[in-house]
Amino acid sequence: MRGFQSGDRDAILAAHESLQERRMTSNAARHAPVIIIGSGPAGYTAAIYAARALRKPMLIAGLQPGGQLTITTDVENYPGFADTIQGPWLMEQMRAQAKHVGTDIVEDIIVKAELDQRPFKLTGDSGQIYLADAVIIATGAQAKWLGLDSEHKFQGFGVSACATCDGFFYRGKGTEEPKGVTGIVIKNVKTGALEERKLDGVFVAIGHAPATELFKGQVAMKDSGYIIVKPGTTETNIPGVYA
Repeated sequence: MRGFQSGDRDAILAAHESLQERRMTSNAARHAPVIIIGSGPAGYTAAIYAARALRKPMLIAGLQPGGQLTITTDVENYPGFADTIQGPWLMEQMRAQAKHVGTDIVEDIIVKAELDQRPFKLTGDSGQIYLADAVIIATGAQAKWLGLDSEHKFQGFGVSACATCDGFFYRGKGTEEPKGVTGIVIKNVKTGALEERKLDGVFVAIGHAPATELFKGQVAMKDSGYIIVKPGTTETNIPGVYA
């Protein structure tokens, strides 16, 4: 067996330094002039315009890449398409366009935002640190639901949270879905009486919950959680942060 020599020590030290360097590189903060949080239509639109303005944006996709349109089936009210299109397909096209013009799309979820320093510091669920000269908040809002099991079961099959979006599909005819909604039971909260009504569509319109919890205590908001911007602009109370 060959004894330990100085050359071996140098090789081990070099390998250790290389490993440390790789770890530091993988954990090093990533910087972008503009970081967009959220990947719904608003996020992709911001990314496309920022990229075409040569701002080299980074878009962090979040928990639901593509936003609520990824759980929407038929879309008839988006300009430019004479025929009905699918929500997930539309979001795939937006993503491809944003990437085509130069957006750096990152699959991560921001779990912490520090907006009291420049550059702004964002921490991803992956542990990655992101630094930005400007931040665009495009986290959107989620529809509020009643919390019924049947409500979840029939989403997209007669249950919707957007009458403006989906009401048109029920004009003058019932749903053609064999497993769709056929009726609801309504309870009178004063008398306790139950009433069953036959119908084909139910629209739950009890408001939305903005996904802004991450920014509370930093960005000015209404009591409802919606971010306050300067009239006629997308500027928040923090210079360089937009919504």
